[in-house]
Amino acid sequence: LPDVCCICGDIIKNFEDVPKKIKFRGINGKCFDCPYCEFCTRDLERALGPWRRTIFPDIPDAIFLFDYTYETIKRSLHHIKICKCTKCTAFFADVIKDYVYALAGNDGFLTYIPRSVRLYEKYGFDQSERIVRTLVLNHPDIRYQNLFRRRKNIDEQKDLPFEERFNNAEKALEVIKENGSGIPGRIVVFDDIITTGATAKAAAKLLKKSEAGKIFMLFVAGTNEFKERS
Repeated sequence: LPDVCCICGDIIKNFEDVPKKIKFRGINGKCFDCPYCEFCTRDLERALGPWRRTIFPDIPDAIFLFDYTYETIKRSLHHIKICKCTKCTAFFADVIKDYVYALAGNDGFLTYIPRSVRLYEKYGFDQSERIVRTLVLNHPDIRYQNLFRRRKNIDEQKDLPFEERFNNAEKALEVIKENGSGIPGRIVVFDDIITTGATAKAAAKLLKKSEAGKIFMLFVAGTNEFKERS
């Protein structure tokens, strides 16, 4: 059967009724294969920023690449978070690749903010970890270090005021050191979506307490709540 678009479900084919590869034109016009139809791919190209927003004065800029108001982004991230779609995961690993290289430099490490324990137990996987590991697998020169883990029995973040979200996030996250290794001096922290910035702020604060040096935040998409705060 011909491939179908992971977002809208349209069959990806050309006029000769043969499955056709669509190219996504990303940063600086670089192209790579896209699992979406031509319409959804063009929509993603229009939505690609990047936007830069400051979370708080004591935290570096957060870079988010797409606006979460775009329906194509919502559907593709749903495919990653709920459906465990390998195609979508590989696509967004390609999207963030050049940003990771630029932010990490020659001496930086990539890490990610883990999914909540409740959602991990519900769905059985972590979408941010899958994107990061896909990227590192395809590009072994990108250095990766697992720096966070989630604690259990922390209240839900949804619908809470910002300060309560931040306090919860700080309690829920814990900085870890793999195999006795120290905290890198330069870190790119990845997560799929930034909403209010509370978890990002908590992650950066914990890394600073652990004597991390330069910290960058990288997200696939940012929501209206985050843009209103910033």
